[in-house]
Amino acid sequence: MLSRKERSSLYLRLGLRLILFAVAVCAAVLLFRPTMSLLGPFVAALIIAWLLNPIIRGLNRKLATSRRFLTFIVVFLLLAIVATLLVLLVYRVCVELVDLAKNWQVVWDNLQPALNTVEGLYSNVKGFLPATVNTAFDDLGTTISTWIKTTLENYSSSIVSAAGSFASSIASGLIAFVVFIAAAYFVSADYPRIRWKFRQHFGGNSKFMKTLQEATGSALGGYLKAQIILSGTVALIVFLALLIWRQKYALVISLLTGLIDFIPFFGSGIVLIPWAVVTLFTGNITKGIFLLALSFVCFLFRKLAEPKVVGNHTGLSSLMSLISIYVGMKVAGVIGMIFMPVVFMVVITMYNVGTFENCILDIKTAVLDIHKMLAIPESERALFEKDKDK
Repeated sequence: MLSRKERSSLYLRLGLRLILFAVAVCAAVLLFRPTMSLLGPFVAALIIAWLLNPIIRGLNRKLATSRRFLTFIVVFLLLAIVATLLVLLVYRVCVELVDLAKNWQVVWDNLQPALNTVEGLYSNVKGFLPATVNTAFDDLGTTISTWIKTTLENYSSSIVSAAGSFASSIASGLIAFVVFIAAAYFVSADYPRIRWKFRQHFGGNSKFMKTLQEATGSALGGYLKAQIILSGTVALIVFLALLIWRQKYALVISLLTGLIDFIPFFGSGIVLIPWAVVTLFTGNITKGIFLLALSFVCFLFRKLAEPKVVGNHTGLSSLMSLISIYVGMKVAGVIGMIFMPVVFMVVITMYNVGTFENCILDIKTAVLDIHKMLAIPESERALFEKDKDK
C-alpha cells in the first residue's frame, strides 16, 4: 500500500491530467470553428506548402534557381489547373442542376409507376397483416408522400434562397481566397525557415513532437488520402458508366455517389441499389440490371482496392471503426463520422508508441492502491473465521 505522501502525489497527478484533458476537449470543441473561420486561409496555405515542399525542393536542387521564383511558378500553375477544373466542374454541375430543377415534374411522373406497383403489392398482402401494422404503413406512406411533394414544391424557392445566401457571401469568400493565394505563396517560399523555427521553439527533436508528427502524418494524411483516392475512383467509375448509358445528370449523380462513398460505413450502394429497385419497378429491367451490376462493380472495387490503398494507415479494427463512426455521428453529425476515425487512429498511434505510458501507469497504481485499501486485513479476516466456526 502507498504511503500518505505517495498517495497524495499520485492522485494530484491524476487530477491534473483529468483537468488538462477536460480543458483540451472543451477548447477543441469551443474554439475549433471560430479558429478555423479566422485562420482558415492560413491553415489551408500551410497544408498546400507542406504538399508542395517536396516538388519545390526537388526543382530547386535540379535547377539551382531561387526558391521564391520556383514557388511562384509552381503555385501559379497549380492554381491555374485547379481553377480551370473547378470552373468546368461547377459549370457542368450548374447546368445539370438547372435542368433537373426544370424537370422535377417529369421526374415525379416517372416515379409514379414504381409507387403504384409498390402500392399494388402492398394491397395484395394487406389483408394478411394485423390492423396495427396496416395503420403504421398507411401513416408512413402518407408522411413520405407529403414530404416528397412538399420538397418538390419548395425546391425552387430553396434554390433562390440558397442563391441569395451564396451571393451575399461572395465578397468575403473572394477576400479569403485572395488571402489564401498570397499566404500559399509566402508560406511555400519560406517553408524551410518556418519548419526550422517551429522545431526550434516547440522542441521538434523531442519524443512527443516526433510521435505527434508520426501519428498525424500516418493516420490523418494516410487515411484521408486513401479515402479520397477510393471515393474519387468510385465516382469516376459511376460517371463513366452513366455517361456510356447516356444518363442525364451523370455528373451530379456521380459526385453525390462519391461523397456518400467517402463517409465511413456507407457506400455507393446507398445511391445505386434503391435507384435500381425503383427502375425495376417501373418496368425498365435492362437499366435496373445495369445499375445493380454497377453497384456490384463499385463494391468489388472497394473490397479489392481498399486493403492495398489504405494499407497499414488505419490501424482500426472493425469494431473500433464502428465505435468511432457512431461517436462521431453523435458528436458532430456527418463531419464527425468522417473525421472521428482519424482522431481514434491518432490516439491509437500515440498509445502504441508510449505517449500515454505515464498516465496509464498512474491509473494502474491507483487501481491497485484502491484494491489494497478495500481488502479485508488478515486480522479482521481471522476474527471473521472464528465467528463463523462458532
